[in-house]
Amino acid sequence: MDGWFPEERVTVYEAASMYTRNAAFVSYKEDRKGTIEPGKLADFVLLDTDVFRTETEKIKDICVKKPIRAENSYTPVNDRAGAFDNNHE
Repeated sequence: MDGWFPEERVTVYEAASMYTRNAAFVSYKEDRKGTIEPGKLADFVLLDTDVFRTETEKIKDICVKKPIRAENSYTPVNDRAGAFDNNHE
């Protein structure tokens, strides 16, 4: 999918980073949000499709299934991917 300025295209991974990590950085909140790490706020959204495995042309059709606003910080339960619990500090 070509944009108006193809030389300014970014990958899906770069776009995701801009909306998460970079947004936290420019708002001076990178110590609390922007990435999923122990001790950071665990807010995220569940999408109806894997944005990283979707054809570029179809990304615009992806919908949010459920926003998760966990005002507590992320604490891994174990080393399995996706396993987490809320830290009630």
